[in-house]
Amino acid sequence: IPSLHKSPQVLACSYGLKCDEWSCGVMVYYMLSGEYPFPGGDEEAIEARIKAGKFSWCEEWLQRSSEAMSFARQLLAPDEQSRAAARNALQHPWFEQQLPKRTPAALDKAAISGLRNFRKLNKFKKASLTVIVCMLKEKNIKNCRELFLYLDTDGDGVITLQELREALEVSTFHSQNSEEDTQAIFCDRKAAQLLKLHKRSSFQADGEVPPFTYTEFLAATFDGSKYITDAVCHAAFNCFDKDGSGQLEKAELLDGRLLGHLTADEAEDIIQELDQNDDGELSVDEFFEMMREEARSP
Repeated sequence: IPSLHKSPQVLACSYGLKCDEWSCGVMVYYMLSGEYPFPGGDEEAIEARIKAGKFSWCEEWLQRSSEAMSFARQLLAPDEQSRAAARNALQHPWFEQQLPKRTPAALDKAAISGLRNFRKLNKFKKASLTVIVCMLKEKNIKNCRELFLYLDTDGDGVITLQELREALEVSTFHSQNSEEDTQAIFCDRKAAQLLKLHKRSSFQADGEVPPFTYTEFLAATFDGSKYITDAVCHAAFNCFDKDGSGQLEKAELLDGRLLGHLTADEAEDIIQELDQNDDGELSVDEFFEMMREEARSP
């Protein structure tokens, strides 16, 4: 039923950002009990209960802690002003108890090299690695995931320049040029050139460079030599090859689904860089060779 996760404000067609917190509250209620907070009847009856904003704890909830009830209650507050904001919900004692514990993880040369190389790749190579890492089993990315959780000290889901800098300072892998190396990790191709031309302060660099998202981090640090196989490459290629022709045309790179916004010139540059037989397209064999090259990279 579409209305199950809608807040009273959404049903009234007048809502703000906290409608998402309400939906999270509905999901929390369901995950901890197997039932919805406003069950039963047809859609009209359910909407009436939601608009009234009153729910009761089902029998399963009697086995849950008072902290869990408090967490769900704050998210399901009918008044938006009283409803917990996302940041406050993340700091709720019950939620913090559910988070995985930070355990020490190895920040080694391979991880640093992978991070440094990733931002220098063109958009197509980065997207390809991202598609591949999303296909891997959890056990194949376990070490990368643990390293991400270790580095993400504030738990906001991204790795910033400052977080990586602090980790490098206490790691066994620590070079004399660690500050310069750390900034270089976060720079894309154009920013890397600027970094060579202009010595920027750490404060400026922190504000200018985007952090690594979780998926980017996994794509940069997973073991390509072990997991970039022909089968995985073929499946990844098919994600881009929408017409199943076995060839990637410039139009398929420009559709924006996996690569985001690309200019025609950027798409042309990607094809020219990887097109070995100069036919103006990328074949599955050329894609395989590109990924094998990434798998061989240190």
